[in-house]
Amino acid sequence: MGDVSETSWFSLPPESVDAYARHWLAFESGSVDFDDEMDEPLDAVIDGRLASSDPHRALDVVIRILDLIRDDLSGGLGQHTGILAAGLTEDIIRFHGELVIERIEAIAGERRDFADVLGGVWMVTSDDVWRRIRAVATPVETRPDSDQRPRLRSHRRQLRATPLRRRR
Repeated sequence: MGDVSETSWFSLPPESVDAYARHWLAFESGSVDFDDEMDEPLDAVIDGRLASSDPHRALDVVIRILDLIRDDLSGGLGQHTGILAAGLTEDIIRFHGELVIERIEAIAGERRDFADVLGGVWMVTSDDVWRRIRAVATPVETRPDSDQRPRLRSHRRQLRATPLRRRR
């Protein structure tokens, strides 16, 4: 877990957080795939490079995704919170849990939806950070979709195995 520099090799401009959150949801909804309009920054959001290089910006993307899910009048986007937990959120915690734990605690204290997402991550960090995450996370057992976790793991493995094709 290396240090995160002030100017990481990859960084989204502030206005791009919304665009990449929307693209992530479109990808997870199946309306866009790796061949459609993919570019380096979106690849980085999906494959974990954003989480490893710029964890605070990655958290901004997670929060924006949750905002979009909350504002979805059809309610269909809510099915993606488990993938958000097992993907981008878990990557942030794995790579930089110690660096972002205070911010994670603050967000979870203000937002139930984020606490729900934290309830879906697996232990991928130090015991201290994990204890602090468990203290603010909604326990999976109390959520109605707790039987979905094995399917989400399978989906994540499939995503990780998918070769990324970048436009040139």
